[in-house]
Amino acid sequence: MARAPRIDIADYQYHVLNRANARTQIFNTTEDYRLFMEILTDTVEFLDMRLLAFCLMPNHWHLILEPRVDGDLSRFMARLTNTHVKQYQAKHESVGMGHLYQGRYKSFTIEEGQYFYTVLRYVEHNALKAKLCPRAEDWPWGSAYLRARGTTKLLSPLPIDLSANYLIDLNAPLFASEEEAVELSENCSVPYASAVWQDNLNVIVEQKTTGKIL
Repeated sequence: MARAPRIDIADYQYHVLNRANARTQIFNTTEDYRLFMEILTDTVEFLDMRLLAFCLMPNHWHLILEPRVDGDLSRFMARLTNTHVKQYQAKHESVGMGHLYQGRYKSFTIEEGQYFYTVLRYVEHNALKAKLCPRAEDWPWGSAYLRARGTTKLLSPLPIDLSANYLIDLNAPLFASEEEAVELSENCSVPYASAVWQDNLNVIVEQKTTGKIL
C-alpha cells in the first residue's frame, strides 16, 4: 500500500512515532529519558498541544496528540525533534557524528471510540510487550504510569471514557489482527478507522486544501 499524504488538521487524534537512526538506543540512562520528558513538556506548553498518551522506549517513542490548530502537528514535531537532537548531541558530545533519528516522524489519524481505545492500549502496552516492566503502568516513561497514579497534569482529557477495567485490558496483549492493523496504519500513514470515517475525513481534508465547501 502506498504511503498517503500527511494529514495535519486540528481536533483529530494522531498516533505519532519516531525511531533512532539504525534503531540504536537514544535512551540509555535515566537522564536521557528525563531530558526528553523536559523537552516534551516544554513543547506541549509552548504550542498548547493536547498530549493524550505517550511511551518512551529505548530506541523509539510513541505519542498520541490532538492539535488545536491546523498545521500544529508538524510545528510541534519539528520543535520537539530539533530541540531534542541539539540537546542530546550537546549532552553526549556527538555533534556532527550522524543523525539521531532515522528520518521524519510517522503519523496517522485515529477514529474515536474503539479505534482510539485500541491505539491507546497499543501505545501504553509497548513497554510491557518489550518486557521492560512487570505491568504496563509500572513503566515510568509512559502515560499509563501517570494515569495509574493520578498525576496527569501533563495529559489532556481523553476523547473516550476509560472503564474501571482499563488496567486489566492494558496488561493483556492486543489481538494479532488489532496489532497488525495498527502497524499497517503506522507503516503506510493511513487512518486507523472505518471506511466511512476515512471517506468523511477525505472530504474535510479536500475542503481545507482547496478552500471549497463541498
